[in-house]
Amino acid sequence: DLHSKFPCDFILYTGSTQDEIIDTLINHLNSTKDPGLFSRFTFISRSSDINDNWHGNIEKIVDLIVSSREEMNTMR
Repeated sequence: DLHSKFPCDFILYTGSTQDEIIDTLINHLNSTKDPGLFSRFTFISRSSDINDNWHGNIEKIVDLIVSSREEMNTMR
């Protein structure tokens, strides 16, 4: 939920072992199909399905970037 609401850098710590962390991340990626998990990059698939609105996903990200920059300029 953090990643989808606040796309930025995160430092997470846990008492889990490295293998448990990796297994959890793999399970999360397999269940959500979100290749941008904890990444500063956003990957959007240009599906061959003409009904797939991949442009909408790009527009959401651009809006978020523009909004964040506007907020930073306002705070200055």
